Amino acid sequence: MHWCRRRRMWPLHFANVKLAGDEKKLEVFDVLLSVFDIPRGIYIYEDHLVFCVSTCGRTTHVSGHRIVVMGRSGQGWNTALRIIVALLDEPSNTCKSIAEVSLQDARVQSTEAHHTSSSTLKVFECVPLA
Repeated sequence: MHWCRRRRMWPLHFANVKLAGDEKKLEVFDVLLSVFDIPRGIYIYEDHLVFCVSTCGRTTHVSGHRIVVMGRSGQGWNTALRIIVALLDEPSNTCKSIAEVSLQDARVQSTEAHHTSSSTLKVFECVPLA
């Protein structure tokens, strides 16, 4: 999710989703998992490419499709998240919630500690950040 100043909303946006040609088919992969993290946790959905998939004009064949789910204009991220999750969980689409993982989960903490200590520190070791 990111803040879109022009629309005054918090959309959930996935870009560069490569599909079979211009059609919404799963031929290029077995399962599409959409993962998004927010300050409250990590959400994982299985997506069957029916809900909110759009093309990108002439660049679709090169850069892929987009999946965009939006809340309403003028709402905070928490409210937008509730609306987006409710839309994803609607029985009328084919998205399936796989997991909602807290950032306090031991697996998340372990992964974060492992990656923070190894790559980030090496890259920014002698770089002034102020």
